[in-house]
Amino acid sequence: MSTLYVDNLQPNLGSKVEIPNLKPLAGSVVQVQYAQFTTDTTYSTVNVRTNVVSASITPTSTASKILILYTFASVWKTSATSATEGEWSIGKNGSQHVIVDGISGYTASTDRHSTTVSGTYLDSPATTSSLTYDISLKLGSSSGGIRLNTEGGVSNITLMEIAQ
Repeated sequence: MSTLYVDNLQPNLGSKVEIPNLKPLAGSVVQVQYAQFTTDTTYSTVNVRTNVVSASITPTSTASKILILYTFASVWKTSATSATEGEWSIGKNGSQHVIVDGISGYTASTDRHSTTVSGTYLDSPATTSSLTYDISLKLGSSSGGIRLNTEGGVSNITLMEIAQ
């Protein structure tokens, strides 16, 4: 039996080379999925969770983890005279189960505040089925509204499958 040693193996242009039983190194990025939402949008309905942007990924191994990076851009309160509270969350597969959540609150003042909310979360889904992660926003019980993606802002979600 012969053994072949190579330093680098690349597919021929236009073809697809699959190497059976080749596993990525632990900690390496297997795949990346990205989605963005750029429309300047005002949310004013109280206590209704609205999906802002979502992305899907299908893990290649049940041991893989999914690293989620998310950003809400330019969140402004729309009323200068009322308190406003916006709740944001990251959900999985359209369920009400929220895996990450937070609140951005604005006081009743003449100032209109702007902020960018961003963060990361590492999920352990233990599946090779397709997963959809979404960022959603909900206006709290206060009056006013929340404006997203003002001044050319971009809200986005990036999903990275991390080999284990």
